[in-house]
Amino acid sequence: MTRTELFDILSSMAEDDYRAFSARLLPPGTDLLGVRLPKLRALAKTIIKQNEHEAVLSMLFNAENACFEERILQAFLLAFSPCSLEEQLRRTERFVSLIENWSVCDSFCAAFPVTKKNEVEIFSFVCTFASSSEEFARRFAAVMLLDHFVSEEWLSQTLSTLQAISTEGYYARMAVAWALSVCCVHDFEQTKDILFSGAFDRETVRLTISKCAGSKRISPEQKKLLRKLYTDAALSSLQ
Repeated sequence: MTRTELFDILSSMAEDDYRAFSARLLPPGTDLLGVRLPKLRALAKTIIKQNEHEAVLSMLFNAENACFEERILQAFLLAFSPCSLEEQLRRTERFVSLIENWSVCDSFCAAFPVTKKNEVEIFSFVCTFASSSEEFARRFAAVMLLDHFVSEEWLSQTLSTLQAISTEGYYARMAVAWALSVCCVHDFEQTKDILFSGAFDRETVRLTISKCAGSKRISPEQKKLLRKLYTDAALSSLQ
């Protein structure tokens, strides 16, 4: 399959209305066709079934000015293609450097295959992105943690790693706040204590509380306590 053939397939799946809708959610200037994610997911599985995934992946890794749908397709191919864990992580490291928007990042993280057999290695791999100078590499770390490592077994290590992620940049900060809000659902007391320990900047704490406020899995009493602690911390800093 050539890139022109792939682009023709993607174009045939595009919907003008969906393109207009997506354009409102993505950064201005994003090059997109308007293909829904389930169609891209299905296309990735078809390409793998036809044993064309290696060629398509190679083509997309080397493609210049790839459009949004090409990157999403590449993400799904990476997530679904059979290969060794070593190869999976090698390809992932290369792909993370190509991520330029939150949707590609988050779609890839959600599809990423994490199992009991490989979660120790993947957690260690994810932690290597926490100190990256690249904003979307840090978002990748935070979203991988919230998608796959917010559990009784991993929560303490996840919270520790989140503290190490620089929140410089809107998309990195929002991902850390999102992850912290998910941690609140699973262990409110432990997360609350770390949230107000001084480990996070004030804006990240504010965004976390905002995320928690919109969660149906956090009680009204817990939301009220978070707001009070935030107000008390703000007043204390003025004294």
